[in-house]
Amino acid sequence: MFYKTLFILLLLVFTKSAFAFSYTLKLSEADVQAEVDAQMPLKKNLYFFSIAIRRPLVKFAAHDGKIRIISDIAVTLPNGVVSNGSTAVEGGVDYRRDSGEFYFTEPEIKRLKFEHLPQEYESDVLSVANVAIKLVLEKMPVYRLDANNKDHQLARSSLKSIDIENGMLLIELEML
Repeated sequence: MFYKTLFILLLLVFTKSAFAFSYTLKLSEADVQAEVDAQMPLKKNLYFFSIAIRRPLVKFAAHDGKIRIISDIAVTLPNGVVSNGSTAVEGGVDYRRDSGEFYFTEPEIKRLKFEHLPQEYESDVLSVANVAIKLVLEKMPVYRLDANNKDHQLARSSLKSIDIENGMLLIELEML
């Protein structure tokens, strides 16, 4: 009897993952949009320029599992002139278990255009805007687990996978 109990205990220890279960959090574009909207406008001062990102539009790309954020952007030049434009950025999603937040990762600028940008500033503005966009978006949570939601409390465990399917961001969390 002792050996049978010992065997079962060892089996349980070595097959712990077999008893772990997962929770899939399903987020729509509107869910992520609401979280991103709440953090706008995003502003960053770099060198002699001020960059502001406003009116984001969140889109999911099922074919590559990325999130796209299309937004208006404004840059204030050293002479005080403001140039408006638009940007499109795409990136992945990463989960930070300690905070229960999901962040936009590895932002890649797909489009960045400004209207009426004086030619003498064009190169500097594009370089600074590239850096600023990446800096602010990497620090922006795209979703937060709700500490008051029982399912979310249980889900604050380990990330198993992130995928986009049928217009939904599917976040699978493994609970040990």
